[in-house]
Amino acid sequence: MNSMDLYNVFYYAALHESFTRASEVLFVTQSSVSQSIRQLETALGMPLFYRKGRTVSLTAAGETLFDFVSQAIKSIEKGEKELLRLQGLDRGHLQIGASDTLSRYILMTPLQAFHRKYPNIRLSIQNRPSPVSKSRVREGALDLALVNHTGALEDKDLVYLRLASEENVWISSADYAGTHGLLGRSLSLSEMAGHPLVTLEKNSTTRRLLDDFLVRHQIHLEPEFEFGSVDLIVDMIASGVGIGFVPRMAMQNAPESLVILATEEPVPSTDLCLIHSRHLPLTSAAEAFLEVMRGAF
Repeated sequence: MNSMDLYNVFYYAALHESFTRASEVLFVTQSSVSQSIRQLETALGMPLFYRKGRTVSLTAAGETLFDFVSQAIKSIEKGEKELLRLQGLDRGHLQIGASDTLSRYILMTPLQAFHRKYPNIRLSIQNRPSPVSKSRVREGALDLALVNHTGALEDKDLVYLRLASEENVWISSADYAGTHGLLGRSLSLSEMAGHPLVTLEKNSTTRRLLDDFLVRHQIHLEPEFEFGSVDLIVDMIASGVGIGFVPRMAMQNAPESLVILATEEPVPSTDLCLIHSRHLPLTSAAEAFLEVMRGAF
């Protein structure tokens, strides 16, 4: 029996002033309680109890020790209760990863709904491209991440909850498209290659999807501008600079001067997924947020 177990026996024996009652509370034999107390007294080099028939009382040394042990036991019990609260939804901290675009157009409404339902859960949103968010979930630095994803949903480290399919579109300003004859017909990729291209940076899922799509069709398109934000692409295209490639969701608040271009080759879509680690248990807060996200789609 380790020292913590000995102090636990001492605490209940002193609390109930009875070795018999302590044995009942701890589900051990009375002889085991007596042996533990003797072992503790030997270790400390002084008696802790006066034996009075069926009852016991603390010596002066025992009373001093009981003050400290009772504080320690109560602190441990308080800590256990706090952990139970954290595992519940009375309080806690939920860390979620998402790109700027997904945060703005997808995540805001579910976050507001979650906060109304669980106001004591603190939320931290880390705005990173989807590949970075995936890495941080693998590392255990994020509880959940909302990501754009292409390919299989099987992963040895991550669990994918597919929420929706997100269409990607080619866009231009109406003035640019009209001037260059891009309206009212389907355009070939080779024709698109003759116009300035504005895209996301290479570390984004949308950009990787575009690059792979162009390689499959043996088309080389070198971007004139690369941005880390879809909204900046929209602003640049609205100013009349060439064509852009963006998720359709980015058109929700886009200027009316922008148009979606029709193409001969179908534009690939991406899967919108909520992910978490396959190796770490979900907290109650994370599970609750999963349910909120399922309800939003």
